[in-house]
Amino acid sequence: MNTELYNSLSNDLLLDCKDKVRACINKSSLKVNCDEILMCIHDEIDMQAFQEWLDYNLDNFKSKSNQTSYFKKSFQNELQKGRFNLKPKVNYLPNTQELINELRDKGVIIFADDSDWLSVAWLHLLNVVKVSQTECKAINQSVLRDMFTVNFDEYKNLLMNHKSLQKYHINWEEIEKQSIVARKNWLVLMDELESVYD
Repeated sequence: MNTELYNSLSNDLLLDCKDKVRACINKSSLKVNCDEILMCIHDEIDMQAFQEWLDYNLDNFKSKSNQTSYFKKSFQNELQKGRFNLKPKVNYLPNTQELINELRDKGVIIFADDSDWLSVAWLHLLNVVKVSQTECKAINQSVLRDMFTVNFDEYKNLLMNHKSLQKYHINWEEIEKQSIVARKNWLVLMDELESVYD
């Protein structure tokens, strides 16, 4: 992903986070200058943790004569402690190299675009569709057994039409689009790295 796009997405997430914090504070009926509070936020925060903290301390905040000052100081302390840090979202990352090696062992030539497609497809199946690892491995083995040629397009076609995956109603067109985006992002990253070393 190029730097400008990454910064733009980060800014959008931060602005959205600040809007949510403002909405929470406004709903609480505290007499707090939201702009002062929002200036303390430099990274996206965990909104659930913030809401729980606000609910727990609400009566205490309301009892203060200078609610903005007290709220801001308490909020800054919690930010420094890391109370509102976002928990990393953990997804299972399949070892697509194992799949690629199995295809290569069968004599199938895998190009870079093909390996991107494999990564996106298996990540989608495991993390979005929630197909179990065991079922994914069984499906992959079944597809490899059913192949008559060494053409990657045959592998894709057999996988997309596998009877075990029909019940999931997978949007294969979206997977195709995501794999193209992944490839473009990879090429942009390579260009950026190349320019650093030129």
